[in-house]
This record gives sequence, C-alpha cells and structure tokens, in this order.
Amino acid sequence: MISLLTMVKMESSVSTPHCSFVIYLFRDLKALPLFIQDFRAFFQKFPLNYELICVIDSTPEEHVLKELKSTAPQNESWQILTNAAKIGRAQSLQKGASHARGELIIFPSLMMATPLGDLFKILQHLMSEPSMMACWGERYSKKSEVMTHSLHAALKTENTFNKILKEKNPHSALDPLCEIGGLRKTAWSEIENAPELKKSKGWFLANHCQKVLRQKNLPQHFLHIHDSGLRPTDFSLWSARWELLRQSLFETL
Repeated sequence: MISLLTMVKMESSVSTPHCSFVIYLFRDLKALPLFIQDFRAFFQKFPLNYELICVIDSTPEEHVLKELKSTAPQNESWQILTNAAKIGRAQSLQKGASHARGELIIFPSLMMATPLGDLFKILQHLMSEPSMMACWGERYSKKSEVMTHSLHAALKTENTFNKILKEKNPHSALDPLCEIGGLRKTAWSEIENAPELKKSKGWFLANHCQKVLRQKNLPQHFLHIHDSGLRPTDFSLWSARWELLRQSLFETL
C-alpha cells in the first residue's frame, strides 16, 4: 500500500484541501473544543491539508467557533454553515458535503465514539485506492465486537434495525446504519441530487448513500471499525427509532 506521505506529495496543489471533514452540530457545540483538540493532536502528525466543515442547526455560540478557527494551524481551513431552520443531521451532512473543497469527504464522530485511528484507516484506504469511490465503517465482522452485546441504547437500536433492513434488503451492506465513512468528491457529485437522498431525514445518511452508489455501480468498500456507543445529545433515540421504522416499512435500501 502506498504511504500517506507519498500520496500527499503526489497532489498537485498545496492550497486545496486533500480532505474535508464534515461535522454536524445542534446542541453539542460545547463538545467541539475537545474534539478539535484531539483531532489536531492526531492529524497534525501527517502532511495533510484539510478543512473542517461545521454545519449548525441552531444559532451558534459564535465565540466558541471563532476561537477555535483563530487557533487553526496553517494546514487547517474552516467553513461554518448555519441552517436557517432545523433540518437534521442527514440533510446537514449533505449540505456540508456539497460545499466540500477536498477530494475526499469524511464523516467523523463528534464524540469520537469511533477512534480517530479507525477514521484514518478509511481515509488512507480512499487515498491509496483511486478507483474506490467510497469507504464505510462496519461493526460486525469481528466476533468480539460490542455491537451485539452493548448496553448502549443507540447500539441496541441500530443492531435491531440492521437485522430488519438486511432481511428486507439482501443487497444492503453488512452494517448500513454505521455512520462513519467517507467518499470521493467526484462520487458525491454523482449522487448528491438523487431522489433517494432527499428521503434521508433525521440522523442516518450512510445507508441512503450506499444505495445510490450501488445503483450507479460506483465501487465502495467496508472496513471494520470500533463504536463505543456514545452519541451526542443531538441524537434522539425515539426520533431515530421512528425514522428507522419508517424506512423498514416504506423504503428499499
């Protein structure tokens, strides 16, 4: 596999971000400083130009964002997008992806439920495999995974509906409800106007992206990741259950 340093050196532009990290915020703006601190400590090890795209569903505490932006290292740029009305995580991530300048668009966990090392594996796979259009996390392929034994309500819910969606749609991924992943900007340009993505209301986006990528025969890969089960307060368990029930009854993924 090509080293990350070699791949970055192959890039022709030093001003354009190599990758864009899209983050959704609603009630959890206070969690952002710790995320940024750990994010910088990890990604500053690598010669990457990257941008952070924060899509906000409410009036932000602007001083928090301005302070974080003002302390950005030279290779880190920012976009702050504030929605005029609440549109939810899935639609917000789509908005952020459509504004991305990097060739790779990555969706991290604000609570770092998935370690940054696992996120980096997804990024590295996309950078080292130019023909791969998307790479998503999956949480089942290792038998010891907490997904099937977790006490976290979010993981229990996702595990239950993963089984239902898989039974209803045999062609769907092993773990369609894993929200950690990324795709190429060229792939996003191919799918962003698909009617199926307009249906992705609420929290979950990855499953709809995967469906459209399959329809367009765009190759996607799945890598095992860890998920601690931590979710931001933006995540409403009841809303997630109703949305997944709707998808199970009325959508083919």
